[in-house]
Amino acid sequence: MITSFIHADGSAELALLHKIQGRLDGITWSQESMQIVTDVRVRGYEAVAEYARKLDGAEPRELDPQELEDAVDRLESPLLRALEHAAKNIYEYQSKLLAQSRNWESPVVGGNVGQLVRGLHRVAIYVPNLPGTCVSAVLMNAIPARVAGVEEIILVTPPQEQLSDTLLSAAWVAGVDRVITMSGAPAVAALAYGADWIPKADKLVGIADDSIRTAAALASQAMDVALTEPSRDLCIIADEAANPVYTAADLLSQAERSETSASILLTPSEDLANAVLEELERQSGALRRKAVMHKSLGDYGGVIVCQDLEACIALANQLAPANLQLLTAAPLALLDDVVNAGCVYLGSGSPEALGEYVAGPCSCVPVAGCAGYASAPDATSFQKRTSLIKFNDAALEKVSLDIINLSRAEEMTANANAVKVRQGK
Repeated sequence: MITSFIHADGSAELALLHKIQGRLDGITWSQESMQIVTDVRVRGYEAVAEYARKLDGAEPRELDPQELEDAVDRLESPLLRALEHAAKNIYEYQSKLLAQSRNWESPVVGGNVGQLVRGLHRVAIYVPNLPGTCVSAVLMNAIPARVAGVEEIILVTPPQEQLSDTLLSAAWVAGVDRVITMSGAPAVAALAYGADWIPKADKLVGIADDSIRTAAALASQAMDVALTEPSRDLCIIADEAANPVYTAADLLSQAERSETSASILLTPSEDLANAVLEELERQSGALRRKAVMHKSLGDYGGVIVCQDLEACIALANQLAPANLQLLTAAPLALLDDVVNAGCVYLGSGSPEALGEYVAGPCSCVPVAGCAGYASAPDATSFQKRTSLIKFNDAALEKVSLDIINLSRAEEMTANANAVKVRQGK
């Protein structure tokens, strides 16, 4: 059997969910990466170049803008149009999410408070040499950053004899300002601290791989790090109205992403469950990444038969998947009960692949149960907020006693004094 077949009994299905949510816990710290980060922080570009020559076989290089234009010229027209259409949809969706600067009156008469919202200065996007990462990672990060008003967007990717025309064209379509070829811990450290011509970034996004996880964790002291895993989560809730061909195809589309992707079907229909299992076998046999899909489904996949749709929803909320697909006769009727999911796909016309590429919402959603407390990134993720406070003297007087009492309770007499001197005391 290509994947687990489970009748929910309160034990077997929870064991699978626990395995899925813990599948990234085995990541270990790299002593080499720790040394690299320390060296780059101290020695700067000299250390970056030294490690890049050792790990990449070449020093970091910034591409000439003409190289991106040449890649666009080489790209097949249908693929270029697809990139442009996807970029347009993402831009329009993200533009509706922006936070705005604003001011309003405080409950204290004479006081005003507010918020100043600006885009970050510089964002870096890391895209490793992994299948299925170049288009979505670039479009889904660069376009929201551009919408947010980020001044400079840098794409960082490992050097290759011939960089992917699709990757470079996606960068060009998304409005990336600079492309630098370097990889691993030296790249992360250079972006965290700055190294000669490689500038310090305010935020690092993109896809994590084994070569950068430790460095990224250490670098989070110097910049905001919001990398996503190449693994993906998909949970499908389906009833007897679902098409087993579509259902299996969607599970496979997630399983081919990586060997650690998780693809789960929850259904009250045993007939559907059996039909989907047959379709998984049949369809996967004709697909290119069959070995990856079988490994993924074997380790982190499952078809689970639950008592009813309510039990399916409850189990999905425990799983907190990055992507939740509702293939039921009335998907909207279930939506209010969905508590934990990064993105919800409603109905048979909304496969997860739609969100992965062209719908507009970001596909780089939290995995391994993180959707229980974290949200998918969007344009607001690339904005910073500065609080504003403006009280006149009369308004300050009205709250002065509260400030004095609260600061004294913390034994902060200088805080109390800062108010008292304004009262002439």
